[in-house]
Amino acid sequence: MTMNFKKLILSIMFVTIYLLLSAQDEPPAYWIGFTDKLNNDYSIDFPEDFLSQRALDRRSNQGIEIDSTDLPVSSFYTDSLTSLGLSLRYTSKWLNGAVVLTHDTDLIDTIESYGFVRNSEFIRMAVITKSSQEDNFFDYGFANNQITMLNGHILHNQGYRGEGMMIAVLDGGFYDMTGLSSFQYIFSENRILATEDFVDMDNQVFSHSSHGKSVMSILAGEDEGQLVGAAPRAEFLLIRTEDGATEQRIEEYNWARGAEFADSMGVDVINVSLGYREFDLEQWNYSTADTDGQTAPISRAASLAGQKGILVSISAGNNGNDPNPYIGMPADADSVITVGATDSLGHYSALSSIGYSADGRVKPNVVAQGQDTYYQTNSNSISQGSGTSFSSPLIAGMAACLWQANPQMSNMEIINAIEQSANYYDTPTDTMGYGIPDFGAANLILKKIQYNDFQSEQLVKLYPNPTANDLTIDFYSVDTQEVKLNVYSSRGRLIISKDMAVKRSSYNRFPLPEIAALSRGMYILHLQTETRRYSEKFVKH
Repeated sequence: MTMNFKKLILSIMFVTIYLLLSAQDEPPAYWIGFTDKLNNDYSIDFPEDFLSQRALDRRSNQGIEIDSTDLPVSSFYTDSLTSLGLSLRYTSKWLNGAVVLTHDTDLIDTIESYGFVRNSEFIRMAVITKSSQEDNFFDYGFANNQITMLNGHILHNQGYRGEGMMIAVLDGGFYDMTGLSSFQYIFSENRILATEDFVDMDNQVFSHSSHGKSVMSILAGEDEGQLVGAAPRAEFLLIRTEDGATEQRIEEYNWARGAEFADSMGVDVINVSLGYREFDLEQWNYSTADTDGQTAPISRAASLAGQKGILVSISAGNNGNDPNPYIGMPADADSVITVGATDSLGHYSALSSIGYSADGRVKPNVVAQGQDTYYQTNSNSISQGSGTSFSSPLIAGMAACLWQANPQMSNMEIINAIEQSANYYDTPTDTMGYGIPDFGAANLILKKIQYNDFQSEQLVKLYPNPTANDLTIDFYSVDTQEVKLNVYSSRGRLIISKDMAVKRSSYNRFPLPEIAALSRGMYILHLQTETRRYSEKFVKH
């Protein structure tokens, strides 16, 4: 079948849809890839003309050079397209091309002869009008398990709750978000810095799908005693790239454009709770062999975001129970962290897509609770839902807090520490990747603190002190070890002696119920490793 005949068939199909429904709003969409960025209005010698200072600082801090992918596309090329009668929807500087709209397939034939056009691709059918509705610092409420499973409360307790971090959420819409209790502080403190909709090309994101709202409640909610998210004090960009009514290739380009916008704003973290594998037209579908991080435009764009210093957290997908249970796109991207799902006990959830990538990389990278995860509903109540869409924002938010604690690190150093802290780091699997991260341990890894470095007061904590009937010890470790615990009276008499098995996990909590039997007075607690001793006094009422 010739290319022109294929386009004729597509044109007939579009006309048929139009005649049957009589509700066509926008023409079909095409991707036009350019060969270069010549005749450009901008120069990489003057990056301040097209990147914010925050974006420039991120690159400078991580030693990332400004290159041609940062340049906007050539306006000479886009002007040439529009002069023909093509409607320019948007451009993508990372993928170097434009998404255009037209009913006239002859125009596509015409521009394929232009020397600056590398390729053209049909990526979306005509749009048809549809109605669219759709003991810690925090008392986490229902979210307690999904946060503490990651030892995320350790970072929160240490003062790292997302302040000063910018997180972009690229999703299908944030319907009914403005009136919900989880987001009261985000709106009152004006921490939604920007909203953009690259599906309808406006900034009205608080409509359409409610999926992004659910994701945001897990990531950013703060309603103590009900639901607290992973990074509740961060700043946010809300970006709509997904059209929930269809599944078409244009959504990949929408995502690339959204990521470019987030980059230009200087974003630190991007959460991607969406993925693509099968589309409305079979010709667009991807195979498992395509999951190499290089085939799908969205995967290439996600990899580029990572290479530009952004930490990108991506849902692994929900195909674990399917005959084809493998990850899709952009979960296969490189320089990102792909997140699978566990149940509330930390066991692999059968819904979660499995790896590895087609080129043998560990995917998913890590896992978090994605089965029976708590989120806020449109009715302002707390409900449970399942999917890797809900595990990714947990990792994205905690990664932002970890980066806040270690601002001198690069995005890849943050990702590597998260992986190293996980419970299967030495024996990764195709279902769990490196396992469940421990963000307390990841912080110690980045700060190069060893388990016996007791000089840091944050490593051991006794509370309450003074105490009446109980005493709890919080002990931070990045290695498996045995620690000797002794309690002495003020006169030096040994009262309590026990051995504690400290896990690889950074967070270990040991209650001492034996305190209830002690008489009133002052006591001294000793913790002893092979190389160091920690001592602290406490008072029994």
